[in-house]
Amino acid sequence: MVLTSPNLLKQWLNHEHHHNHEIMPLPRVDRIVTDFERAVFVAVRKLFPSCFHLGCNFHWCQAIMKKIIDNYDMSFVSDDEM
Repeated sequence: MVLTSPNLLKQWLNHEHHHNHEIMPLPRVDRIVTDFERAVFVAVRKLFPSCFHLGCNFHWCQAIMKKIIDNYDMSFVSDDEM
């Protein structure tokens, strides 16, 4: 099973939190791809300990570019602006 909805994990967590007296079976999940929020990684590890958890390549590159721009005070200009 592939979790395609970005809010599916939050829905599972909310259900577990608000209805902890009920038993709600979790689906068998092989892989999960998320952004790089620490809370999401912790939640995935807790709820799906045997699943293969990857960070999204787009969000990884976005975070790297943000670090470069923030740390080196760089701004990107297009060819038209030069």
